[in-house]
Amino acid sequence: MGEPAPYGDLTQLNTCRTLLDTVGRDLLESVVRGYLDLLETSAAVYEVNGDYATGLFTSQYCRLLDGASRRLCGTDDDAEALSCGKWLCHESCWTDASRVSIETGRPFDLQPCRGGIGIYAVPVIADGVVVGSVNVGYGNPPTDDETLHDIAAQYEVDFGELKRVALAYEPRPDRWIQAVKPQVETAAKAIADKYERVRAMDALRTREEGTRVSEAMYRTLLASLPQKVFWKDTNSVLLGGNDNFARDLGIPAGEIAGKAGEDLFPEELARKYAEDDRRVMQSRRGEEIEESYVVDGRETIVHTVKSPVMDDQGNVVGIAGIFWDVTEPRRLEAERGEYQRALGVQNDIANVLLTTPDDEMYSEVLEVVLRALRSRHGVFGYIDENGALVAPSMTRGIWDECNVPEKDIVFPRETWGDSLWCRSLREGRLLVRNGPAPVPPGHIPVEQNVCCPIMHRGEVIGHLQVGNKGADYDDRDLALIQRVADQIAPALSARLQRDREERGRQRAEQALRVRASELARSNEELEQFAYVASHDLQEPLRAVGSFAELLRQRYSGQLNEKADTYIGFIVEGAARMQTMVNDLLTFSRVSSHGQAASVTDCHAALGIVRMNLGRSIEETGAVVTCDALPTVVVDQSQFAQLLQNLIENAIKFRGEEPPRVHVSAEDAGEEWLFSVRDNGIGMDEKYADRVFVIFQRLHDQREYAGTGIGLAVCKRIVERHGGRIWFESEVGKGTTFRFTLPKQKGEQG
Repeated sequence: MGEPAPYGDLTQLNTCRTLLDTVGRDLLESVVRGYLDLLETSAAVYEVNGDYATGLFTSQYCRLLDGASRRLCGTDDDAEALSCGKWLCHESCWTDASRVSIETGRPFDLQPCRGGIGIYAVPVIADGVVVGSVNVGYGNPPTDDETLHDIAAQYEVDFGELKRVALAYEPRPDRWIQAVKPQVETAAKAIADKYERVRAMDALRTREEGTRVSEAMYRTLLASLPQKVFWKDTNSVLLGGNDNFARDLGIPAGEIAGKAGEDLFPEELARKYAEDDRRVMQSRRGEEIEESYVVDGRETIVHTVKSPVMDDQGNVVGIAGIFWDVTEPRRLEAERGEYQRALGVQNDIANVLLTTPDDEMYSEVLEVVLRALRSRHGVFGYIDENGALVAPSMTRGIWDECNVPEKDIVFPRETWGDSLWCRSLREGRLLVRNGPAPVPPGHIPVEQNVCCPIMHRGEVIGHLQVGNKGADYDDRDLALIQRVADQIAPALSARLQRDREERGRQRAEQALRVRASELARSNEELEQFAYVASHDLQEPLRAVGSFAELLRQRYSGQLNEKADTYIGFIVEGAARMQTMVNDLLTFSRVSSHGQAASVTDCHAALGIVRMNLGRSIEETGAVVTCDALPTVVVDQSQFAQLLQNLIENAIKFRGEEPPRVHVSAEDAGEEWLFSVRDNGIGMDEKYADRVFVIFQRLHDQREYAGTGIGLAVCKRIVERHGGRIWFESEVGKGTTFRFTLPKQKGEQG
């Protein structure tokens, strides 16, 4: 209900008093409340000069801004505040809206006012003259930050408080606003009519005296009222009524007197009206009664007020009543209640979807739906990857109440029958049965049943079902469950997609672990085989080589020339085979016989390499240089072997000029990047993978000696340390081998 402003009663400043005195403050407030309670904003009635005849607030938003703008005036005197121009709400309601309607003589719709809502002002025109204005604030307060910041700055209020109050206002549908505007116009007309009637009665009172004037005024008032008015004697026999009452009965006004209830209404209804009359007269108190009945197939709701009529001695001599049609306001109230109900359900479900783990989500959502639809049982499930319905939320121990042999929660599509939920899923539409449903033996009875498929982008992804409400499911119930299904669909789809991806990831990780385990076992077996094979081949190879060499020494020249050649082939092949076996043994030992990593000075390691390759360096005139090299944590022996193999490779595959080999390293963040650059013959980068494969050679044995093991060992050493190795080269322009080593604690640049 509307309340006056906290700063005082502005009607006390009313010097015009045309409407205030003629119509009366109570009636003005009553007329205003007729539409203000529906919108819960603010309303005012102004005299023609702008004085307040009444002003009411129901909205916290309007009260906040009105109080704030009143404080902007900087004075305790309300009269000074009204004229200072800083009372922004007064300026909007009077200067910007009602004064315009008074000056133009037409309704004026201000959109928006300084506070961000609309104001609808209607002039009060009595006897062809504008005597005042009625207005009402309407519309939802703004909620966007930019507009609220502007209003907060203008009214000098706290933005957070303003936003809280704006968001607290319950939005009204546009049709409510459109329904209220005609009511404001009707209110202005009613005030004008009242004003005219009072003025008319004043004129009559000056010309006539006594009962005739009073009766004429009373008849005028009754005739002008939009409500139906009647009065009866103590036996509930009608004594009279106004024209609207006569029209409602469908008889002339002159024929009302003498009619009993049985003459006008069905017997049962007539008895009810008579009982209501007796109760009111016996209690000597008025009653308000609201009842509905059907007229021409349409439900009509009527609000009736009955009061006892007493004479000067206090004796009850009859009963008077007034009633009016409240069908539309009650319909709007019902819509509002249903809207609030749906909004509450959606908020509860949103909270569940945002905060509840998967294993609890289905039952929690279903509990909200069952509570909203007042149902005992229900199911909320999803369609899995195989098209089966999975129902993890058989609510409230539904299986405990069933005496069936199989209590599954997974229902493969091929087992779906012709029950309501099966048809709903297949057809992709909501189905309802308000009556007993066929169920398997031992299953709980299903008296009412609603099945709603959950659709996402045209595909059925889930199932929502409620039953056993104890009454029929109506259109509002069906609209609510459909709205809930639409709300659930995106979240359910996202969860199902996430679950599918998670299962796929787990399968991939499991396959990867199995593959890695198989590879590790295979590598271990290969290393063991290589080590055993190379180790066990040493003795027979030495024997073959020794006896072949002994044969050549003793019988060289004694056999024919062809025999000497064959013996040479045997000796040479055995030697080459022994070299390959030794290389294979070296290759296998990189992983199996590696040493623990330790702090290693790269300069010291390079010095060892220079010493090991001293003869080759001297014979070829090679020059090995380096930049400043770091201290690293590595297997010292293998790191030296790595550098030696790369430098030895550079010397072997030299060009016409003496070999020039340069070693460098740079800090690459979490790793060191080493480079070994030479000026040798170079090679085509298409062999990038082949050169690091064991026993793979790019040149003929007669052209360049070796087995092709060196770079394979380099790659194995680098990878054992967690790094990478590659080369950059161009035929005839030298080669640069690069490798990385991850940084470890204790290293220095």
